[in-house]
Parts: sequence; structure tokens; C-alpha cells
Amino acid sequence: MPSSSRRSLAALSTIAFGILSIVAATQVAGQNPTPVALPADNYLVGAQVCGACHGDKLDHFSDTPHLALLTDPRFGPEQQGCEACHGPGGYHTKLAGDPAMIVNPRKLPAREVAAICTKCHVEQAERRAPYHTEHDPDAVGCNDCHSPHQEKTNPWMLVRDGAALCLKCHKDVEPEFRKPFHHKVLEGGITCRECHSGHGEKNTAEARRSAEGLNNLCASCHADKHGPFVFEHLALKRSEDGCVTCHSPHGSVNNRMLVRSNVFQLCIQCHSEIGLSKDPALGVFPHDLGNPRFRNCTNCHTQIHGSNSSRVFLN
Repeated sequence: MPSSSRRSLAALSTIAFGILSIVAATQVAGQNPTPVALPADNYLVGAQVCGACHGDKLDHFSDTPHLALLTDPRFGPEQQGCEACHGPGGYHTKLAGDPAMIVNPRKLPAREVAAICTKCHVEQAERRAPYHTEHDPDAVGCNDCHSPHQEKTNPWMLVRDGAALCLKCHKDVEPEFRKPFHHKVLEGGITCRECHSGHGEKNTAEARRSAEGLNNLCASCHADKHGPFVFEHLALKRSEDGCVTCHSPHGSVNNRMLVRSNVFQLCIQCHSEIGLSKDPALGVFPHDLGNPRFRNCTNCHTQIHGSNSSRVFLN
């Protein structure tokens, strides 16, 4: 091949590589847009100007509790309507809808979205504190669960209702609710929010750190198992796991949602000394674990959650 042809081919290759690099960079930038600071001299235009182009969004917005941003005199101009969340729209409208000149919460990191929402929802700022929240504040933003314009009619402006909202992320939990013994979440008898809160005012992580572990959380429904009892089952009171020491909270293949199929095996996880200990004064005697009659603990210890009459939970 003549040297001039080789030089031409090399030049074309260089140009092609440059074009591909620019295209690739543009695609990456589109996937991970860098937030652009709005001009300092930007100005407010009002929701009606926004509605001239985004009429569908304004219509949906007007049917939600966020309508207060348009009607409540307690909110100042910068807190009214669309611009309360999207920032001043002056340059956005002046530059023919330039997307770089408006705040788009869908393209912001989760913490920045939360900062916008908590300007009004100040109570959630406390609930999102590290010692409260279950959701990672760097990974989950308010608009992952809530739709500010509410294009669907769901409570609390959620993007989905019921368990479908939680299970779109927590896919590993859904099979648990399909096991033979489970909390009736998929059937609509109970919701994830009964035990978990995305904002953190009531959640399993915080319950584990409380004086009674998870018990208070479970007792909100299962009050009869909570007591107080004269004789408490210490596994419930002195363990941060509490009820889930024995029960699988989402679902189980075992009756009563137990973590083991055999009650005897469940009990000896803690009571491993039962074949040896004795205290005649308290009516405690060695159990011959080779004898089948001693392998169903709850035949005798029927009040296993606690008792007001027997320290060993007999009926």
C-alpha cells in the first residue's frame, strides 16, 4: 500500500476514533448528568407560565396536597408552585426550555432530593437522621417512593400502593410471603409499613436498639404475647432479636412461622443444658432427650411467651 494511502487511512482512523469518543462521552453524560448551578440572577415566573408547556403536570399537581403551594399564603414566592422544587424558571423559559436551566429532581443524588423536600417537610429531616432511617440516604431519594405530581391516585402520593412499592426494590423478600405460613402482605391483610417505615419513626433497626428489642414492634399486633408477665421468657426480653429468635417475620415453611420445623430443636438452641440440669425445689428435673415424650417441649410448657403462674411456663 502506498505511503500516502497509509497516511490517509491513519488520518481517517484518528477522526473516526475522535467522533466515537465524543459520542460515548455524550452518552455517559446523558446517563449521569452533572447538576448545573442556576444563574445567580435567575428569576421566578410562576406556575401558570410553567403550565403553558407542562400543562399535564400542572393539572396533576393541582389534584394533590401540593396544591397548597399555589394557594396557601404562608408560603413565600420562592416556595410556591413548581418553582418550590424546581427552582426559578426564568432562564429555563427565556432559553426555550433549556433543561440545564432548571432543577430536575429525577437527575439529582438522593441527598439533594431530600434537601429539597425537607425545606417544607421539616419533620422528615429528623426522621432521616442516621439513627432513625432504614433506607440508605445516599441510595434512596424521596422521589423513589413518592410522586410529587401524583399521576396515580395512591395514598401519601406514593408511586405504587401497598406491597408493590416495597417489593420493586426488595425482591428477595417477596418469595418469603409465598411460603405456606406467612404474614398476609400479598393478600392485602397487612402492609410493610406495619413493621417498617421508610422515614424511620418506626422501624426494625431502631427497635433492635431499644430496651425490649423487636418485641414492642411485634406487640403492636400481637399484644397478647407481650405481657407483662410475672414470669417472663428471657429470650424475648434480653435479646435484641426478641420474637425473631424463634419466628421468621416474613414467612416460613414451618407452622407458626418458626425458624425450625421441630420445636424441640428450636428450644435447645438456648436450652442446651436441659438434659443435665435439675432443681427439685423448683420442680426442675433432667429431661431424657432420648425419650420421645421430652421432644415436644410445648406439650408441657404451653405458656411459652410468658406466664403469671409458672416460672417454667407450665399451663
